Amino acid sequence: MNWQNVFPPELSSLAEHFSLEKVLIDRDATKLLICFLSDALVEEKEYLLIRKAFGKAFPGMRVSLRVCSPALADDFMRDVNAYVPFLTSCLVRYQPGVRPWLADASWRVEDGRLVVSICSEAAMQYVKHVDMDRKLVQLLQDVFRLQME
Repeated sequence: MNWQNVFPPELSSLAEHFSLEKVLIDRDATKLLICFLSDALVEEKEYLLIRKAFGKAFPGMRVSLRVCSPALADDFMRDVNAYVPFLTSCLVRYQPGVRPWLADASWRVEDGRLVVSICSEAAMQYVKHVDMDRKLVQLLQDVFRLQME
C-alpha cells in the first residue's frame, strides 16, 4: 500500500510535502503509530482528515498520527509571529480557557527562549495553573523538534 494513496483526495497536494519517517505496530497488532515529516505546517482540520483516512485504511487498529515539521524550525525562530495562529489554535484545543488571554499576548524569541507576554496577573496565574508552559514546550518539541524553555 502506498501511503500517499491513503490521503484524502482534497489533501493530495499536501501529501507532496510529507515523507514517511516511521511506522510502529504494537505486538498485538491493535495499535499503529504513523510518523511523518512535513515541510508544511498541518492545521487541525487537515490533521483530523488524514488521521481519519488512515484509520479507515487500517480497520480494527487504533491509529495514532504524528506530523513533525523540523524543516520549519529556523523559520519559526526568525518569525515566531507567523506561527502564533497555529500555536494558539493548538493551545486552545488543549485548554479552551486560555483563548481570551492568548488573543492579546505578544510572542518573541529571545536568547533561544520563547517569551509569551500576557497582559494580566490573573491570566498569568491561570496559565501557570493549567500548566500551559509545559504544554507549549512539548508542542514546540513535537512540531518543530525544538528544545526551548
